[in-house]
Amino acid sequence: MVYDPDEEKSKVSFYVNDEKISTDEYDKTLQYWPYTLTEHGAVKLSLRTENGDDYKDIELTVSELDLNVSEVSDYKFALSALKFSSNDELRRWNSNGITLTFSDNFDWINGGLKFEALDDGSVEKYICVRQGTTMTVNYNLFETFNSTDTGGKNFKFCFKAANCYDYEAPILTCYDSTSEVGVQFDAQKAKFSSKNNNFTTQYYENSYIELETEIWPNVPNISDKIPGDRFLMFWVDGIPAGVKPYETLEKFTQTNLQPITIGSELCDVYVYCIKAYERRLDENEHLNNFIADAPSANKMIDRYRRNDILDNNGDISFEKLIKNNPECHAYMYEIPYMTSSKDDKDNDDLKHCKYIELYKDNNSLDNPYYSADETSIYVQGTSSAAYGVAAFNLRSKFRQGLIDKNGNLVDGWVVSDTAWPIDLPCTKVNVASCENCNNVVNQEWYNRF
Repeated sequence: MVYDPDEEKSKVSFYVNDEKISTDEYDKTLQYWPYTLTEHGAVKLSLRTENGDDYKDIELTVSELDLNVSEVSDYKFALSALKFSSNDELRRWNSNGITLTFSDNFDWINGGLKFEALDDGSVEKYICVRQGTTMTVNYNLFETFNSTDTGGKNFKFCFKAANCYDYEAPILTCYDSTSEVGVQFDAQKAKFSSKNNNFTTQYYENSYIELETEIWPNVPNISDKIPGDRFLMFWVDGIPAGVKPYETLEKFTQTNLQPITIGSELCDVYVYCIKAYERRLDENEHLNNFIADAPSANKMIDRYRRNDILDNNGDISFEKLIKNNPECHAYMYEIPYMTSSKDDKDNDDLKHCKYIELYKDNNSLDNPYYSADETSIYVQGTSSAAYGVAAFNLRSKFRQGLIDKNGNLVDGWVVSDTAWPIDLPCTKVNVASCENCNNVVNQEWYNRF
């Protein structure tokens, strides 16, 4: 709080290591300085009044996070609310020559840079684009298109649609009606359009969403059953949430080039992060950005740790998996070979497999949550057989029951404290279904809301 008995408001300047960062005007209420420390080592933060007579210095030692991850750096532009400490910095934003334009009626009092202090002590920053105002990123997403193996496009938007009067309210547009090419995000739905395709995915208002639209040209062959192809994709929270093939001659350039305009007449839009690449990203790059683009430092650490599951050879470590994901069911089989068909339910070689499950605080294969010596495994369903070994819908039949963590023989598998025991579970991996639209993430949202 800054108090001047002769003035309603006071000007305060903010300094980091004696370098001025910004100057803003404040009233006599309690204020916060939501500055994000991005360098480790000694740092001095300073607050000074306009005449410089009154000041406060805070000296800190910042420890480096032991996270071996960074965002994918060859973006065309990248904007993160976490990196701003004032509206003045936001107005001056420049990323590789790309700038922002704000509508003349932009509400810098109730909108602009805002933050939310969380219960864990961290801060989430966002740019609030108030209803009836706009913020425009002066970049043309669909000016050119590279159709080679290393080309494509990736566009990421982390946002929340808040205070909605209409669930179909547009919140972001970059669409040219002449060429019928572009993207439009509404309060509950995103649409990705090319000359011959309209591709949509659902989400929910008043929820933090990390959504990516992507074009994958000339994807290499994965196997004889899954040939190379060209895909339009949606990613949610770093996970594929929709896939649609497109034809070779499809058009992804706009006749009338459009910038990226954020704002709505019918809701507020909270912008946490927005970035674009003139190429597709691979799976590891999606994961790196998912971690690096987290809305707070604590969430970045959490995302990194729960994805830190590989040993030094790049193989999954069950011990690390359970330690870093205590609510995750991790199971393995001792089998002569992996099932690849639903017909394997009658296969004698796969009727006597050993099943081992780790869960919660069990960090050792010697002390499993469940185990079974007589287990049949086989693929459930015809369509999932084409997903490949890593993503089969897998059935497990416990022929002689299960041994629980206390050494007791039980009739079935209990997924949670409130679940019924089952003796014929079917497990599914988070990939698109055969019609390329349904996804475990969407199902999670359906159950939540």
